[in-house]
Amino acid sequence: VAKPDVQVVQSQEPQTVAVQVAQQITKGNYTDPWNKKSDCEIVRHREIEEADLRITEVFNFSAQTYVHITQNDQGGIHTIMKKFKEISDTGLVSEAEQAFLDRGGDQKFLHPAQTSLKLNTTQLKP
Repeated sequence: VAKPDVQVVQSQEPQTVAVQVAQQITKGNYTDPWNKKSDCEIVRHREIEEADLRITEVFNFSAQTYVHITQNDQGGIHTIMKKFKEISDTGLVSEAEQAFLDRGGDQKFLHPAQTSLKLNTTQLKP
């Protein structure tokens, strides 16, 4: 099944971008829930069919923000936005970082002080 073509204007606030993404994604079965949207952003789309919910998560590595959008079939939308440092589940950001890198994302957008992934570094001798 083809993935929806989501067009996002990068100059907008992360929450506005997330709402745009959520509104453009339609219900369907996707083999890969992760979709790299820009040089510094990845989106994960999931569905919980039993509850008629669609969940869209936007990870913006440049802004270090996470936006969680829950939509139901009645048109209700609930949005939560947090900075990465405010997320208690570090595995959530780690999973997004790895998905970002696996889909061609540049490691330079992962802030070493914030990231939970081990970055390859070379120690220089004086």
